[in-house]
Amino acid sequence: MEKRETINNCGNLKGRMNRGCIEANTLAIIDSAEIHKDSQDAKDDRVDFLEAVRIASIVPENGTPPTKKMVEAVFQILRAGKSLELIMSSYELLNEIEKRFPRIYVSESSGNGSPELVVIEEVNSHLDYV
Repeated sequence: MEKRETINNCGNLKGRMNRGCIEANTLAIIDSAEIHKDSQDAKDDRVDFLEAVRIASIVPENGTPPTKKMVEAVFQILRAGKSLELIMSSYELLNEIEKRFPRIYVSESSGNGSPELVVIEEVNSHLDYV
């Protein structure tokens, strides 16, 4: 059986999508929600977006962290959400993202001259401004 090549340049021959395509595809869901603003279709699109981010980043054991734009869109849904479902889903997703992908930085050289990765325990997250 012959392998098919992808047409949309969002995957390689193994079928794995890169971060840029995941971001573009998930943010396209939000863009379509803006057309209908306060309709049920817009709410459904936002719920679909949150689920797409969760499936791409949280569900797989080796999921990739969502991009900054994706996290900002989730936070915007939390802030502007008019339904309890959207508010709770976006809040829970932001919490899951913080737990799964802690923020880190590379420290200056320690005593032995090699840089170290440091996990930021307490961070001013989006959730601090809710």
